[in-house]
Amino acid sequence: VVKLIKESKTRPITCAIGDGANDVSMIQEADVGLGIFGKEGRNAARSSDFAFSQFKYLKRALLVHGYLYYTRLCTLILYFFYKNIVLVNCQIFYAPISAFSVQSLYPLIYMVFYNVFFSAFPIATYGLLEQKIKIKQLEINPAFYKTISKNRGLSLIQFIKWNIAGLWHSIVAYYSTYLLFTSDFISIEPSGKICGEVEFGSIVFIQVLIMVHIKLFLVWKSINLLAIFSYLQSVLAFVIWCLIPNAFIMPFPFTTLTEEQSLYWALFSILSYPSVWLCFLVSSSIAMIPDIILHLFENVYQDYKLEMSEKKSNLVSKKCDDSLPRELSEQRKKRKKLQRKKSINWKITNDKVKSENNFFELDKISCENSPNNLSIKENQNSTIFGYREYRF
Repeated sequence: VVKLIKESKTRPITCAIGDGANDVSMIQEADVGLGIFGKEGRNAARSSDFAFSQFKYLKRALLVHGYLYYTRLCTLILYFFYKNIVLVNCQIFYAPISAFSVQSLYPLIYMVFYNVFFSAFPIATYGLLEQKIKIKQLEINPAFYKTISKNRGLSLIQFIKWNIAGLWHSIVAYYSTYLLFTSDFISIEPSGKICGEVEFGSIVFIQVLIMVHIKLFLVWKSINLLAIFSYLQSVLAFVIWCLIPNAFIMPFPFTTLTEEQSLYWALFSILSYPSVWLCFLVSSSIAMIPDIILHLFENVYQDYKLEMSEKKSNLVSKKCDDSLPRELSEQRKKRKKLQRKKSINWKITNDKVKSENNFFELDKISCENSPNNLSIKENQNSTIFGYREYRF
């Protein structure tokens, strides 16, 4: 059945859940397999992607963890493409100036540690801790789950959007530095030394780091102390691996990384110019203006979609209430109001279902209770409504 659904015209993403050995093939066939540790053993749990102890955790697994894992993973993948596009595009822009030679724009030590230390800690923390929407809201409003349906987080539009952002940021990072160096502000140091390619590449690299970190900061919704600590780790890594080699003449094994001692005191001399710090501020602000505007529009549009989804779900719920008998409809509305405030403990007898706080009570019914649903059936001998079944 799962295979037939996967091969249908709409090609949906399937999820299968089971608790026994006979469910293993179904769990493995589905895109996402959920296993339950049950009385039949742990075969289903071992064959699944996610495992938990009881069926009642299925709602939280899909609406909360499913939403959070998907949004984190989508941003992580797109961000890795983006930050490398920013770095590499600057090298492409440098090719005409270097006569299309093999000359690198950045010193080797910067390129080696860019993905390992300089930009790794914040995105790793994001992938572990980010919560675009609070967990309580995800549990109460299933409409949030619709925003990630049909793989919208990794759609072609999202990929193009991040690539355009990377292209724009690389243009600003490179050409703002190029204009700075071709002007009379820092072309010659006070000592008489002319600034060269090492200083130029170092300033471009610092601008790239600033922009990719600000970009992630704008995407991050739940900034906390660990997020700030991850940014401080990136700054500390840059100090250790860049400023220290600039401050000392490195021994023989490290001379290749330091461009044969050409890095010695290069950053310290170039960062002594106020115009360089002004360039960092102005170029980063110009680069992030489109991102800030886009994020504002996206937040407004997302809030509008969620509001419409909630109105639609409330309309459907109202129609369902209208189709129920008046007594059941009123009691269902009462239960919805109290459902968000506290959990309900039901007392089930032979012919009556009664809640703990006495706000829901029905006579002449037989009951079936499960961890997630309460099924209420009227007796066949009832002359008021006949035989019907209502689920809440």
